[in-house]
Amino acid sequence: MNGGVGSQLLKSVRVLAIGPFFAQVLLLAASPVLTRLYSPAEFAAISVFLLGGAAIASIACLKLDNAIVRAASSLVAARIAMVATLSALSFSVVFFAAGIVVLTLLERVEYMVLLTLLAPYVFIGGLYDILNGLALRRRLATIVTKGRIALVVSSLLVQIIVGVMKGGAPGFILGLVSGYLCSVIYLTIALRINPWRWLRRVSIDGQSILAKNRHDWLYGGPSSLFYTLQNNLPAVVLAIVAGATIGGYYVLIQRVVFNPVVIITGILSQSILPWLSRTRDQGSAVLLTKFASLAGIAMLGVVIAVYPFVKPLFAFVFGEQWREAGIYAGLLFLLLPYRVLYDVLSILLISENRQGTLFLTRGLALLLGIAVLAFFSETATRELFLMFSFVQALCALTGIFALASVLTISLSGQLRTMVIAFFISYLIVAFENSLSALLGKGALSLLFEVAGVLIVAIALVAMKAVRIEGKV
Repeated sequence: MNGGVGSQLLKSVRVLAIGPFFAQVLLLAASPVLTRLYSPAEFAAISVFLLGGAAIASIACLKLDNAIVRAASSLVAARIAMVATLSALSFSVVFFAAGIVVLTLLERVEYMVLLTLLAPYVFIGGLYDILNGLALRRRLATIVTKGRIALVVSSLLVQIIVGVMKGGAPGFILGLVSGYLCSVIYLTIALRINPWRWLRRVSIDGQSILAKNRHDWLYGGPSSLFYTLQNNLPAVVLAIVAGATIGGYYVLIQRVVFNPVVIITGILSQSILPWLSRTRDQGSAVLLTKFASLAGIAMLGVVIAVYPFVKPLFAFVFGEQWREAGIYAGLLFLLLPYRVLYDVLSILLISENRQGTLFLTRGLALLLGIAVLAFFSETATRELFLMFSFVQALCALTGIFALASVLTISLSGQLRTMVIAFFISYLIVAFENSLSALLGKGALSLLFEVAGVLIVAIALVAMKAVRIEGKV
C-alpha cells in the first residue's frame, strides 16, 4: 500500500462521521422532550410502523445504490439510478394498495393514516439511498454529511412541533417522512440533478441493468431486509409481551443507544465501498476494518465500565418509566463490536459482488433471533434480551469467520481479542445479580470497571499493532 491507508479514505471517514455524530448528539438532547410529547402507546405504534416501513424501504430500490457506487461511468450510474427510482415508486404504490385491501378486510380503518404515510416513506427513503449513492460515487462526502444533518434536524423539528399539537404517532412518522424529503431536496440541489433532463436523455434498459447487477437485488436486497428486521424486531416483540409502556419507550432508547452500530457501519460503508470501486486497494480497506472493529471493542469496554451507572442515568434523564427498557437496550449495546466487524466485512463482499454468503449468514441470524424471542417471550424479562443479544453476537462472530474465509482475510488477532471481550462482557452481565448478592453492589461496580478497563486495554494494544502494520 502506498503510504499505508489512503489519505482520501481516512478523510472520507472523518467527513462522513461528522453528520451521524452530530445527529446522535442532537437526538440524545431531544429525547427527554420527545418522551414528554408522545405517550408509550404512541411509541408502540411507531415501532410497528418502523418494522414494516423500514423493512420495505430497505429493499425498495433493490439495493441498486451499491451498483451506482460501482458504476463504470456517470451515464451508467444515471441509468441504474433511474431503474432504482422506478423500483422504489413501484414498491410504494403496490404496498399502499395492498395495505388498503388488507385493512379494509380486517376492518382496521384506524391504521389508514399510518398506511398513507407508508407510501411516501418508502419512496422518499429509496430516493435518499439513491442520491447518497450518486454523491458517494462522485466522492462528495461533505454533501452526504450535510444531507444527514438536514434529515435529522428537520425530522426533530417537525416531530416536536406536531407533538406540541398532540399529533400522536402519525405526527412522529410525519417527522421522519419530512426529514427524508428535506434531505432529498437538498441532495438533488447539491448534486445539480435535473429530473426532467434525465427523463429526456437517459435511456432505461431495466432488464439489462437488473441482469448485470443481479447479486445486488437477488442477495443484497434480502440480506438488507434481514438486517433491518434484526434491528427493529425486538421493539415489536417487547411491545407485545410487555405492553406499550416498555415496548414503546424502547423504540426511542434503541435509537439513542443501539444506533451507533448502524451509524458506524454506515460511515465505513459509505467510505470503503467507493474507495474499493475506484482503487481495488483491498489491503487499505482491510486495515481500516480491523482498526474500526477494535475501536468498537474499546467502546464496549467503556460501556462495561460505566454499566452500573446506566440504570440511574436513564431514570434521571428520561424518567423512572425508562429504567427497565433502558436495561434491555443496554444489553443489545453489547453487540456493538461484533456487528461492526461483521457489517464491514459485508461491505467488502458487496464490493466484490459476492453476496451469497452474506445472504445466508444474515438469514441465519434473523431466524435464530426470532426463535429466541418466540421461545422466551412468555414474559418480558432481562434474561430474554440478554439471550437475544448473546445469540446475535454469537451469530455475528460466526459470520465474521465465514466472511473472512470467503474473502481470504487473516483476522486471527482481532478474532482472539473479540472472543476474550465476548466472554468477559456476557459472563459478567449474565451473572450480575448473583455477583451483586455475593460481593455487594460496591464490589460489583468495581468489578465492572476493572473488566471494562481490561477490555479497553486489550483493544488498545491490538489497535497499536494494526497502526504499526498499516502505518495509519
